[in-house]
Amino acid sequence: MKTISIFNQKGGVGKTTSVVNLAVALSKLGKKVLVIDFDPQANTTTGLGLDRNQVEKSIYKMFYEEDYKDYIVKTDDGPYLIASENSLSGLEVELVSLDEEERLKMLYQIIEEIKKDFDLILIDCPPSLGLLSLNALVASDSIIIPIQTEYYALEGVSELLKTYNTVKNSIKEDLEIEGILLCMFDQRTNLSYEVVEEVKSYFKDKVFATMIPRNIKLAEAPSFGKSAIVYDENSKGARAYMDLARELIDNNSKGTIKKPDKSDKSETKKVSQENSEELLENNPEDKTEDKEIVKDKSEDKEIVKDKKEDKSVKDKIEKSEEADHGLVHKNKFSFNENKLLNNEKRD
Repeated sequence: MKTISIFNQKGGVGKTTSVVNLAVALSKLGKKVLVIDFDPQANTTTGLGLDRNQVEKSIYKMFYEEDYKDYIVKTDDGPYLIASENSLSGLEVELVSLDEEERLKMLYQIIEEIKKDFDLILIDCPPSLGLLSLNALVASDSIIIPIQTEYYALEGVSELLKTYNTVKNSIKEDLEIEGILLCMFDQRTNLSYEVVEEVKSYFKDKVFATMIPRNIKLAEAPSFGKSAIVYDENSKGARAYMDLARELIDNNSKGTIKKPDKSDKSETKKVSQENSEELLENNPEDKTEDKEIVKDKSEDKEIVKDKKEDKSVKDKIEKSEEADHGLVHKNKFSFNENKLLNNEKRD
């Protein structure tokens, strides 16, 4: 069994679309999948056919129960779901009153009780780095990071990597990157190809071979409370997520998704009050909704790239690196860990 968070602190990158469709695709391939909607916007809940305004047994209420079975529902599209609704946003305030370790392991403790019943658990994280996202990351074995193949997506790459490294070094030392998922790829534009090249130059073999195209069916399906795979299984978007599911399975022990046995002692590190506050302060909440506004594509065409075009893409990366005062370099991401390490020694 493996738990994977789909995480990007930037909104509107295809996070929820990826959670819904990847879960349905894995279900169609015979995996028993549980989706945990851990975003107060509850778009994943809606995308899997439930009305967020009528959810009675949500993940928020689940935190105050001992019997979790009634909170797990089987969706029409295939995966199991623990739904979300707006009251989940209040949980973050309530978690602050708990001691440091307890407030970061609330979701982890729930998953420990139910994980034996599933092959895979997917968590939809909020588009921010608050206590909800930190709970999800602590409960996860790995993360999938969706990135748009668009100009502004490059701005957030260095910040995203610093966030991951901070979490890995100060909170969850065995958290791995399952893969970088390139979304909203438009083969008609040179810009998409430029962004793909830049992302691959940073993440190398961590980038999934499967790319998710811009596709109108991916945008239409949620309004019908369905995944794109159920809405139109022959659409390019649906086929891409089926390919992604196969790739994920192949990457995990030739068809069997398992996590290596590890001692519970390495699950989380003790986090000082100073470290957790610094992490939250440096990542203000992003309320951008996780939506895709797309246009349908015409027939496939081979693009001849103009070397003079899109020079601004590389300039964008270079400016982003300079803004980080040399902490981020091409093909190498790092950050100053001295303060975190010193805090741990004092603990």
